[in-house]
Amino acid sequence: MNYEILTHLSQNHPSLKILRAHQMPLIMSFLHKTFKSKNRISIDQEELENKLTNELYTLKERGEEDWQNKASELLQQWSDAGYLRRYYPSKAEIPVYELTPATEKNLSWLETIAHQEHFVGAESRFKIILDVLKDILLNTTNDPIKQIQDLRTQQEEIEKKIQRIVNQGAQKYTNTQIKERIDQLTYFISMLLSDFRQIEYNFRELDKNVRDKIITDDLAKRDLLEEIFSAQDHIKNSDQGKSFDAFWDLLLSMQKQDEFDDMLYQITLLPEFASITKPKELTRFKTSLIESGEKVYKSNLTLIAQLRSFISEKHILENRRIKELIAEIEKQAIKIRLSPPSPQSEFIELETSTKPQSFFSRQFWEPNETLAIHSKKPSQTVEEIEGLSVLFSQLSIDKNQLRQQVNQCLEGQSQVNIEEIILKFPPKNGVAEIITYYSLGSEIDGVVTDESNKILMTISSHKKMRVPNLIFTRPI
Repeated sequence: MNYEILTHLSQNHPSLKILRAHQMPLIMSFLHKTFKSKNRISIDQEELENKLTNELYTLKERGEEDWQNKASELLQQWSDAGYLRRYYPSKAEIPVYELTPATEKNLSWLETIAHQEHFVGAESRFKIILDVLKDILLNTTNDPIKQIQDLRTQQEEIEKKIQRIVNQGAQKYTNTQIKERIDQLTYFISMLLSDFRQIEYNFRELDKNVRDKIITDDLAKRDLLEEIFSAQDHIKNSDQGKSFDAFWDLLLSMQKQDEFDDMLYQITLLPEFASITKPKELTRFKTSLIESGEKVYKSNLTLIAQLRSFISEKHILENRRIKELIAEIEKQAIKIRLSPPSPQSEFIELETSTKPQSFFSRQFWEPNETLAIHSKKPSQTVEEIEGLSVLFSQLSIDKNQLRQQVNQCLEGQSQVNIEEIILKFPPKNGVAEIITYYSLGSEIDGVVTDESNKILMTISSHKKMRVPNLIFTRPI
């Protein structure tokens, strides 16, 4: 980091441009109140304009600076400057706004400045450093004896701790240690939720780089198809893609979620929990994680689908150009046929020598060998064939009944997947009933479809099908 790099960043990086902007207090306070404090990921343009209009009016009534720009103009300026991301969701006519990674980092940094800590949790942070160092050393060595020794050392420490508890009773943290660790926990939660903007941004940058390569490179059809699959693999197999997939699999684990819910609930019962600055952020952590993670997951799938569509459209345009060239050649041929050139004039000049071939050198046509098909008259009529009448019968599946079955499964737990529902309520209408569950999932909020986790579903004794994991969550 030198003077030239910092000069370039101060003039071009959105994070530093916000801090140098004349509207910085308005931008940061409004975005924090609208997005961060409400745990909102995205807000449509109409709602955000109304909120900003009310905010400008309130500031004017309090005697603050009178902003002459309209709310819509300010939002457009902030979007152009990189403070907000403005885009149209799928099948939507109204654009939505969300915070960019640069704005997320600025808000998090300003929160740490505004929040005056009474102490710095040196002990808990140093223990985290030690734990990370031990984890790296334990899982990067190729020596199995070294790993066994480290694990046995940990085992001895655990046995000693158990013996102390047996002899002296429960070993409890002091109030200071509890507050220190809860404060550290809320900090990590805030950082993780903010990092989701950066994760989604990284995916979009990978997609953008692949598109630029496709546009600038002149690819043949075979190379074009290869580029489709390699682009998808590039996004999925990147460090960012692998890390997010591992996190998403961990988050969707039923065992981990139940354990997660229980630990968060136990923490909220601690007396020290009342002293933390952001209790809602901790209690809504799981919900916020699922919402943010699902948005990144769906955004990644959308980027891959859009990339395929983009490459297909490019191929369609190339085919259209070929058709235009053929049509132009046909027009020129008709024009020459109507007014042929004189024998003395040059008709066309060939760059290479030609080898005329007489049509007498072609092979004579031979008819194809005909195949005789011997068919027997069926012994049964259509009406007599057993089970064929089922094809002509219509099934009527009650969605309300399926909705009630999902609600019954959610009683006493925060979420349930399609496999658990089928075990409790076996399908009476076969595959059609299972498909209706997925149709129902698209109509209910808080439902996650995990395409990467396939479940082998048993329909009957001789029928099985593999379907994506469908997870229903209980509304909070």
